[in-house]
Order: sequence, then structure tokens, then C-alpha cells
Amino acid sequence: MKGITPARARSLAGVAFGIAGIAFGVGARRKSSRTLSFTSIAMASVAIVLSVIHLATLSGGFGTGGGKAGAIVALALGIIGEGVGVFALMKLKRSTTT
Repeated sequence: MKGITPARARSLAGVAFGIAGIAFGVGARRKSSRTLSFTSIAMASVAIVLSVIHLATLSGGFGTGGGKAGAIVALALGIIGEGVGVFALMKLKRSTTT
């Protein structure tokens, strides 16, 4: 299949949330912002949930237009975004206690 199918579009939404989670997490680390840290964690969580739901309901394999590869990428980006957001929050908490 070529082009963007509806299933591929759903998996790409998860990828977008994962990238946004990473971007907010990096911004939180640079600016030491608690709000950006929580936003990063929330965005990454949405990416993880969307990708898990997509993978659980997927009926086709790779190359069928079902968006399986995109959902796997979204899951990986979501996990990375969670980590960056948590690390930014930990850095913020360390700097406020000392």
C-alpha cells in the first residue's frame, strides 16, 4: 500500500505526540520548568496509550497499510519522552532542595 491510510494516520498521531513529549522534555530541562516537565510526561503518555491501543487492535502485518511500524515508533518515542520528562522533573527537584 502507498500513501497515508486511516490506520497509518492514527499511528502517526502517536508519533506526533511522542515527538512533542520529547520536545517539551528537552525544553523543561533547559528552562527548569515544572509545567513543561508535566506536559512532557502527559504528551508521552498519550503517545504510549495511542500506540498500545493501535497495536492491540491491529489486524495486519508490516506493509499492509495498518500502521504497525508507526505505532512501534510512537511507542519508542513515548518511552523516550517519558524518560526525558521524568529526568527534567528530577533535575528540578534536586535543584530546589539544595
